[in-house]
Amino acid sequence: MSLFSRKHEPHGGDQPILRLRNVAVRYESGLALDDVNFAIEPGEQVAVIGPNGAGKSTLFKVISGILKPSSGSVEIFGSHPEGHICIGYVPQRSQVDWRFPVNVAEVVMMGRVGKIGFFRRPKKRDWERVYDALETVSLADMSERQINQLSGGQQQRVFIAQSLAQEAELMLMDEPFTGLDVNSQEDIFQVIEKLRERKVTLLVSIHDLKLAAKRFPKLMLINRTVRAFGKAAEVCQSQTLLEAYGGQLHIVSDDSSLFAFDQGGHTEKELL
Repeated sequence: MSLFSRKHEPHGGDQPILRLRNVAVRYESGLALDDVNFAIEPGEQVAVIGPNGAGKSTLFKVISGILKPSSGSVEIFGSHPEGHICIGYVPQRSQVDWRFPVNVAEVVMMGRVGKIGFFRRPKKRDWERVYDALETVSLADMSERQINQLSGGQQQRVFIAQSLAQEAELMLMDEPFTGLDVNSQEDIFQVIEKLRERKVTLLVSIHDLKLAAKRFPKLMLINRTVRAFGKAAEVCQSQTLLEAYGGQLHIVSDDSSLFAFDQGGHTEKELL
């Protein structure tokens, strides 16, 4: 069923905003996800961590309805994701063609399509939503600028604004911090704090374990399946991380700290 013609499903007050039951995704090369089970309550903010090739991007595509699971089910407020337009998906920057000739406000307005219909002209209320979203991500003064003229961090914030204009209640961010400097990362964290105030449910895939452990209330560790889900102190156990990352990560711990080294042993990160 088309995004622009489907019936919008109601939101059940007693249902988790997101639940996956026994979800598996199989490609020709093998299983990307296997027996994934978890539930997310409205307003939670979760960092999704795991090694390269663990299935993080596949998980987000399944939740958003871009990709159908080979087996199992995804529920948004108790029903299939195709019945909802409340899911905002912020893709990896590498998946976007930044050469497309469109300005910032037009990109954000694309988030309103599910509300107004594909062939209808935006109304005053729709433009108000767009500029409110741009204010939230501190880009209102760049609304007429071409998207390819922005920095990497600004481009990420434009797509967050697009999800806000969509009135997303569940937002999926796929590696939003990759390739960004510390200042640009902090700009996005300021937006994430505003999303927390608005009770927007958030799943963020992130490869930096220290950043995930320090900045998110909950972590979900996956490698094809969910290995651990909870607070950082519960998830970042040395044995749990070793089982998930295998040879990609080396763990050293003492009574008060946990350190992780990358595959080459060059980068030390104190997680807790």
